[in-house]
Amino acid sequence: MVSFFSIVVAAAALVVTNGMHLRVDINDSVQAYSLDGHRELAGKKNKAPPHAAAPPAKKLKGAAAAPAAAPPAKKRHNEPMVLAMTVQPGSKKLKLHGLWPTTICNGSPANDMSGFVASAWSSTGKSPQNLAVHEYKRHGFCNYVGPSAYYTEAQSLGATAVAPTSFACPTGDLHIGSKKVKFTCKGKQLNEIRYCYNKGITWVSC
Repeated sequence: MVSFFSIVVAAAALVVTNGMHLRVDINDSVQAYSLDGHRELAGKKNKAPPHAAAPPAKKLKGAAAAPAAAPPAKKRHNEPMVLAMTVQPGSKKLKLHGLWPTTICNGSPANDMSGFVASAWSSTGKSPQNLAVHEYKRHGFCNYVGPSAYYTEAQSLGATAVAPTSFACPTGDLHIGSKKVKFTCKGKQLNEIRYCYNKGITWVSC
């Protein structure tokens, strides 16, 4: 009867190492035996252990979060504008008629009234809200990202508009400080003052 060890010897090369151990190579395996036949070591010949997959990186405590995406610009493009302020009858106060960029278009009506402040808008003719919606549809839709951006900028500029020293209708040009402005009259009184702004939203002479 053929012993198991004889089969191993027939299938592999025997190497005597230091006269003490036998190494048997079988299908690229390395088996080490003592002379009395007891196995001492086992392993793969000339093969490195497989690389373990790298564990996922852990988020360190206190690490800064990734910066949030920047919000979209409120204006689609910059261009010269006219700020129209209406003189309120009896009060001599200026209230917003509208903010008019160079580009005029008839867009969708504004359903979002966030940012709208009724007290900033003229109440002559249309109600303040109806006026603001009309102005956004005609002047703001093509130039601002949403009605809120249009209302906010128009109201901000309107709040800084400098009133003339007299509300009598001028017979010539009208200057407020060093800036020339446009105007309309109703009878002998100023009805509306129009301030010009450049692309940088700086008040300039018209």
